[in-house]
Amino acid sequence: MNPSVVTTSVLLSLGIITLASLPYEILLRRCPSERYRKLAAGIILTCCAVASMAIPVQAAPGVMFDLRHVFLILAASHGGLFAALLMAAATGLYRLYLGGAGVEAGLLGIAISATLGYVLARVFSGEKTSFGVLLVFGVAASLSTSSLLVLPFETVGALVQSGGVLLFAANLVGVVMTGHVLNRQQILLAREQALTEDATVDALTGLVNRRAFDRLAPDLIRASLAKNMPCALMLIDADHFKRINDTFGHAAGDLVLRSIAETLSNVARERRLVARFGGEEFAIVLPETSATDAEAFADEVRRAVASVRHDVRGLPLRVTVSVGVHTVTSPSETIMSAFQKADAALYRAKAGGRNQVQFARAA
Repeated sequence: MNPSVVTTSVLLSLGIITLASLPYEILLRRCPSERYRKLAAGIILTCCAVASMAIPVQAAPGVMFDLRHVFLILAASHGGLFAALLMAAATGLYRLYLGGAGVEAGLLGIAISATLGYVLARVFSGEKTSFGVLLVFGVAASLSTSSLLVLPFETVGALVQSGGVLLFAANLVGVVMTGHVLNRQQILLAREQALTEDATVDALTGLVNRRAFDRLAPDLIRASLAKNMPCALMLIDADHFKRINDTFGHAAGDLVLRSIAETLSNVARERRLVARFGGEEFAIVLPETSATDAEAFADEVRRAVASVRHDVRGLPLRVTVSVGVHTVTSPSETIMSAFQKADAALYRAKAGGRNQVQFARAA
């Protein structure tokens, strides 16, 4: 087996995955969930495996060498069971199409690599794909050569003698380099998602922050009004919060804020935007909600917060909130105007004795 030919095949196969890294990155960014990202990974890796088989090295009459096993061994760890099955089926059918004396060995090798890849994916599930782990996958990819044992003994001996080391090295290097390319794309995506989350999520409570609220709230309001449905805006402020910080310390204050945020999220459920504005103030947007329903929801929020008992330094502590509500009914009303009206209602709730709900007054 000519070393230069094998090297060329390896480089071409690595070029395939390098070129595929761009659509792989695009699909990773655009897929809405982990499930769809795995589906995309499975499809792209399968295309890479089949493309690799299209540029094989003729190891012996009817016996072909390519880097399909590189992609087969990595399929399950990047795309799950679906990817492993899809790739095994696609490469198996293509190997049947190519024909030759090595068909049986080729199909057996595909089954071995797909199975080993799935087993290793389960073994190393949840672990960081380090260089050492990729080496393990690379060695496993070379175990597919055991499928050559179904060939005549003389053919096997000649193949092992002329290119056994090359086959092992090519699979090992191919897995390490391909795994590195795939992992790099996933790491970059994870970092981008983390930066995006840091920019839009309040670190203390896990709610969206003021910046994200200012971006999302107008869209929710416009969507409701487009359906001829009102949209309610609610501002919530923890009563006497400064006393909690002064008496029990800021750690206790943080505990209370996290508890209020959790209560608001539980009451609001899905389809409602809950944000921390800063300090002890929160905001909720209720799409497609009438004034009557908004009033009932606001009182539910007030009662839910008041019912929670906080244990601070062994002492029971209950916190109440004041709520200001404004229902947007006109497309001409700006988010700033709606916010000002809800804020005025909140001020009246605070001035009127706290632990109550006030609605914005008609203009």
